[in-house]
Amino acid sequence: MLNSFSVPEGICISCSRKLNAVKSLSHETARPGDVTICNYCGAIMLFGPKMELRPADENIIRTLEKTALWAEVAALQRKRDTLL
Repeated sequence: MLNSFSVPEGICISCSRKLNAVKSLSHETARPGDVTICNYCGAIMLFGPKMELRPADENIIRTLEKTALWAEVAALQRKRDTLL
C-alpha cells in the first residue's frame, strides 16, 4: 500500500507545476536522495540535501526502467508529450 505525506513545496523541473506531496512504498517520509516522479508529467527527480527537487541522473533512470513502476512513468511522459 502506498503511504501519502506532505513534503516542502517544490517546482517540477519539467512542467513547473507545484508539488507538495509524495507517495511511498518504503518510507514514512521523503528523505534527501530519494527519487520522486512528477504526477503531472512523469519527470524523474531526486530530493536534494534541503529537499529541493533536482534532475535524476542517467543511472537512476536506467535503474527505474527495470522496475514495475516504469510503465506508469512512461504513460505519464507520453501524456505530457501529447499535450506539448
